[in-house]
Amino acid sequence: ISVLPIDDIVQGITGNLLKVYLKPYFAEADRPVREGDVFIVHAAMHAVEFKVIVTEPSPYCIVTSRTIIHCDGDPIKREEEEISLNGIRYDDIGGIRKQLVQIKEMVELPLKHPQLFKTIGAKPPRNILLYGPPGT
Repeated sequence: ISVLPIDDIVQGITGNLLKVYLKPYFAEADRPVREGDVFIVHAAMHAVEFKVIVTEPSPYCIVTSRTIIHCDGDPIKREEEEISLNGIRYDDIGGIRKQLVQIKEMVELPLKHPQLFKTIGAKPPRNILLYGPPGT
């Protein structure tokens, strides 16, 4: 795989990022990664963010202690990374279609069509409570 650090995090950090951060991180466990993933590695009293640039096979792979890791090139600018995060859409979330429809009705409809609620004399919802086990 090929990964690059995020630029504002590595300012002032000296040493070999591959040896100090990446090798120990991936030696601990087999880790699935996807091109475009951003992950944080804690080591040497610092936390460094890395972005997965290329995987082999593409676009997913499992990184083991035997995987060759490349960390060559200039760090990625945070602004560029944040722009790519804005591309997340409802279609990127799988397995909860029924809940997504409810959220769209409760949140998007009043924002996109406030006249509809005024016409029928109903007050649009002012908040939404999402609950469930962590990670769901």
